[in-house]
Parts: sequence; C-alpha cells; structure tokens
Amino acid sequence: LKKEVLDRLNTLLFNPNIKIDNNKFLYLDCKEIIDYKIGATIYRPKYVSNRRGLKQGIKLLKLKDISRKIYDGNHGSVHPKNILDEGDIPFIRAQDAHDGLVEINKYISNEEYRLLKHKTINYGDIVYGIKGSVGKGGIYLYENSDATVNPACVVISPKKLVNSGYLIEVLESDYFNNEIYRFAESDSTRPQISRTEFEELEVPMVSEEEQKAIGDLVFRRIKAINQSKQLIQEAKQDVEDLIEGN
Repeated sequence: LKKEVLDRLNTLLFNPNIKIDNNKFLYLDCKEIIDYKIGATIYRPKYVSNRRGLKQGIKLLKLKDISRKIYDGNHGSVHPKNILDEGDIPFIRAQDAHDGLVEINKYISNEEYRLLKHKTINYGDIVYGIKGSVGKGGIYLYENSDATVNPACVVISPKKLVNSGYLIEVLESDYFNNEIYRFAESDSTRPQISRTEFEELEVPMVSEEEQKAIGDLVFRRIKAINQSKQLIQEAKQDVEDLIEGN
C-alpha cells in the first residue's frame, strides 16, 4: 500500500514530464527566485525542481493556515524529568512517530503531567519530528487525549476540511522533506527546524475529495500495519506459553 499511496500522491501533485534535478547548479529567473523564496543559505536544486514540478493550479498553503493549532513539547524546567516504561500518561518522542503511525512506548506520571503547559493530543492529530528524527510523523489514533510529546516533536491539529491521512502523507514525502531541509541546521549533528519556521512551511493542497482518496489509502495502510503487529505479538505470546508449558 505504501507504493500505491505514494504513486497516487505524485500523480496528483506533480507534472510527470519534470524530473528532479540533482545538479549542483540550476538557472533560475527572477520570478522563481521571488516565488520560491530562494536565498544563498537555503538554495537546493532538489527544492527548486520540486517547486517547478508541481502541477499548475495546486494551491500552496502555510501549515499555520490549515491547522487549528500547532505546538511543540515542553521545554526547560517544565520538561518531564522521569520518563517511564510503564505509567499513567503516554509520552511520545520523535522516534515514536513514523510511517504514518504513532506508537506509545514511554510514559510519565500524572503528577508531572499536571505541571505541563502543552498537553493533550486529540484523535486525528499529527505528531511530527522537528529535531533529530526530522521529517517523520504519524497520526494519533488513540481515544485518550491525556498525552504529551517531547520538545523534538510538534503536534498539528488540522482544520476540519483538512484530511489527516492526506496531510501526513505530504509531510513525510520527499517534496516536504526538501522544504524542511532548506531551514534545518546543517552545522548540527542533529538536524532541526524550529516550530515557528515549521509553521511557515507551505503544503500543496487539493480538493476535499482528492484528499479523502489519499487519506483512505493511508488509513488502510495504518490498519494493515497494526493488524500485522498484533498477529506478531500474539504469535510471540503463543511461543512463550508453549515454552512455559501453559
């Protein structure tokens, strides 16, 4: 399903006659420099090729304009001190959100949770890495909204007319990763982009019907992955029961 979704997204957004240019230099006209917001510190041939490849009529909207809210994890003194393998409140890190999935592997206590400023993640929100595991994310598909993220993540609450499945597929695409790496710090061993820079990035948007077509495929893929994980876990448990003689 991953290839099917990607092929469908590329067909929807990009002109097939324009290929990604991996050369070190490209010729740009003045309009492109202005429209693509090109500067000496953020020039990348792949970025220019991506922008040139978008089909005419595709709208580019800033993330902050298609989201009800975007926030990152708690910083400084309010950051949780004790991260637990088991506990009360899910604590999601950048590495826990990938391939459209959000996994819950760590927790914090109710006491620490009550001290946090940024908390609650609603069903359908997107968790996305902006530090370290940059460019990967997933959809939060848990009913319990009492959860939080570390400072390496942002939580995106899409507006009503924005499909979470479509949006996460775009955010994990090569196109959007090229957008991010215009700003990600190149002199750091851990690439990162600030929340305020992230909010300004532009996303190609299509009709609600086209978003839904992509989103439905994404949710089918997520369901299939979760079912596979459940079967593997059940098989492991069966083996352990056999070993223990149960």
